[in-house]
Amino acid sequence: MNCILNYRKEVLDMQSIYTEKEILGDALAAQKAATAEMNTAANECVHEDVRQTLMHILNQEHEIQQDVFEMMHQRGFYETPEAEDATIENEEKENSTEVTNEENASEENTTTENRKNGPGTPPFFFDALYDCKTRASTESHIVKVPFIDRTINVHERIKEPVQRVSKRINDLPRDTPELKKFFSTLARTDGFAWRNVRDSKSR
Repeated sequence: MNCILNYRKEVLDMQSIYTEKEILGDALAAQKAATAEMNTAANECVHEDVRQTLMHILNQEHEIQQDVFEMMHQRGFYETPEAEDATIENEEKENSTEVTNEENASEENTTTENRKNGPGTPPFFFDALYDCKTRASTESHIVKVPFIDRTINVHERIKEPVQRVSKRINDLPRDTPELKKFFSTLARTDGFAWRNVRDSKSR
């Protein structure tokens, strides 16, 4: 509501220079840019409290963006025509083709030849980040963490996030049918396990 009131006041001052459509279009573009930057900041944030604050601000920015969009849409400045049946059908066919191509590509990438000669993922970044160039150096950073009534092995850098996830799960009421089924059918929880990728030098 405050966003709308502020908009109306600013429009009165700017109408002599810009059209209403130009003002709203600029506002919408600014909000799209703001949400994109805020989303990146939240994704890259290390500290959970700061990340939660950024997520709260991001949500507010999305609400402002929605307000601006609704104003444009109601005034006919931002039309959203309904898709025709033929268009929807074509999109479905294209998506189906893309999925099939991705599945075929995935099968090709898992062949022995590709595992031997494929480029793979450069390990340098992960070696530096996790000190995992060798099995011995990696295992020197592995710690045991309680997780859903079990204990798993994880890298020390993700110990606290795993513990937070485990606490949130354990705090859920287990007497609900859905959670009863989940916990009763949970056969295993896996953590760190060193292995070399077959037919390659990767690990």
